[in-house]
Order: sequence, then C-alpha cells, then structure tokens
Amino acid sequence: MNKNDSLNNNNGYNTVVDKDFFINYPKEIDRMAEKFSRGLIDYQEKIIINSVSKHTVEIQNIDVDDAIIKGIEDLKHEKIRDDDIVILFDYFYSKNITENENKKEYKYNGKRYKIIDEVSTNGKVYILNKNKLPKLNCYKFNKNDYKEIDIRNISDDDRILICINDLSKDANYRKKIIEEKPDWLNNEIDKEQLLKTKVAIIIFQKCNINEDDEIVGYYIEK
Repeated sequence: MNKNDSLNNNNGYNTVVDKDFFINYPKEIDRMAEKFSRGLIDYQEKIIINSVSKHTVEIQNIDVDDAIIKGIEDLKHEKIRDDDIVILFDYFYSKNITENENKKEYKYNGKRYKIIDEVSTNGKVYILNKNKLPKLNCYKFNKNDYKEIDIRNISDDDRILICINDLSKDANYRKKIIEEKPDWLNNEIDKEQLLKTKVAIIIFQKCNINEDDEIVGYYIEK
C-alpha cells in the first residue's frame, strides 16, 4: 500500500491507497477508518486542551494533591459550586481517587468531584470550572470549500467531509497530486499510470474554539 497520511490544519486526512487494497481488504480499511476517527478526536482534544492551558493559572511549589485541594478551594471562593468543578488529567495516582462502575471521582472534604482522564494533558492536572470550558464548534461543508476536486460527500453528517475518489477517473486530482510531489511518487517514471491504480480517501472536519479571556481554573505540573 502506498499512502500519504497527513493530519492537516483543517483537521483531516488526505490519503492515497491502492485500489486493489481498497476493494479486496475491507477489514484493513475498517482499521484505517478507526485510525482516522481516532485522529480526528485526538485533534479536537488537542485544541481544547491548548485553549484550557491558556486560560488557567499555575499552582506552584506544592504536591499534586495539595494543589488539587487548593484549586478546589480557590474555585469555591469564587462562588463556583462543587458540582461544577471537574478535574482533568491523563494519569495520576492518589488515595483520594475513587472508582465505581467506571466512573472516577476525587474525594475531598466529604464531596466528590468528577474526573475526566480520557484525554492527553501533557503531564498537567487541571482543576476547572466546567461552565467556563471552551466550546468546540464544527461547521458544515459545501462544495466551495474544496473546488480543486469533484466532491461527493458520502458522510451522513454534513459537518464531516468524506470523499472516496477513484483516481483513474479524475485527471485534475492526479495532476494536483503530481504537482505536490509526495515522497512515495517522486521516483516513479510513469506517475500518471501509477495514480490510475489508486484511490484517494479525503476526510476533513472544520472546527474552531469559542473562548474568551476568562480564567477557567488552575493547573499543576505533575
């Protein structure tokens, strides 16, 4: 399989695979689809965490549990309700963490605070006001977004563009790929003929973050 995977700034993939592979190996294509789905989710999580990190204040020079407690108390001092405080991290051990039916909570002073630990936080623990978290917006596509190819979106969700493009039938897109000079194509003598044996898989999602200058909470470096 020849392919050129790249997660671009619009949050998506533009990949070329052998047409034979695409037709005859559906299980491998399913695995590829899972990889792309995970990539889209990872990208969304990344831009949310980047936004959160810009709007939180660091708690320094104390251990993690003490920092979490300080963050909770500081938010409560700002009139944030206990139910609106969440703790976000990728991995952290504490005797104050409880788990019941796959739900994790941080126990402090007779209260339980929701834990979110399914995202990568780059070694930070966040103590956040959930009502001030940035909102991710994903927008609908239209044909004007990608004029260089004949888009036929096969997604049921018009906020996600999924296009399967048979390159043997699309001279314009073959020309575009040749002009981009991907590494896997550079040494081929007959680039046109090779591309006619390929399928382009194009998946895009347009998202941005709604955010303001308000502080949403605190963080500690583990």
